[in-house]
Amino acid sequence: DPQAEFADPDNHDYRLQATSRFRGAAPEGSDRGAFPYKANIFYVRPDGDDRSDGLSVKNAWKTLVRGVKDLRPGATLYLLAGVYQGGLRLALRGEAGKPISIRGRGKSPVVIRGGVQATDCRYVEFVRLQSDAIISMAKAYGVVARNCRFPGADTTQDGPSGRPRPREMRLAHG
Repeated sequence: DPQAEFADPDNHDYRLQATSRFRGAAPEGSDRGAFPYKANIFYVRPDGDDRSDGLSVKNAWKTLVRGVKDLRPGATLYLLAGVYQGGLRLALRGEAGKPISIRGRGKSPVVIRGGVQATDCRYVEFVRLQSDAIISMAKAYGVVARNCRFPGADTTQDGPSGRPRPREMRLAHG
């Protein structure tokens, strides 16, 4: 079952989940597949458990608050299909070439009720997400949204010093 083995096979992400049977399965004990396992992919699902490790669909966290708590540069957070209540508030710091990615997993919709508010975010990407409320950015740089639906998106931003600056957020629909 590719859904149980790989990060997001529907969207061609074939990195291994922590519970994949391909971990350590090669003759010399290495991981099978194109990408060796790294503990930098996390999962949230509406019926998850915040006491889990979050490193596989089977052990996904439940809340967005827990999901974004410890994200570091280069990390990916997959949200499984469903509705997440309470909005998403972020202050994340990715790096150039190592963004923090928050993505909808699979083909079914991921809806965040209550909007998305990102303050002091650097190099963060949103992919395949929907929100029923506004997305707002303040002191954000290098933030990208791809295949997202954010009604009434407020993409005016303040620079790190609080002064208005040209837009850094790119909304790529497709």
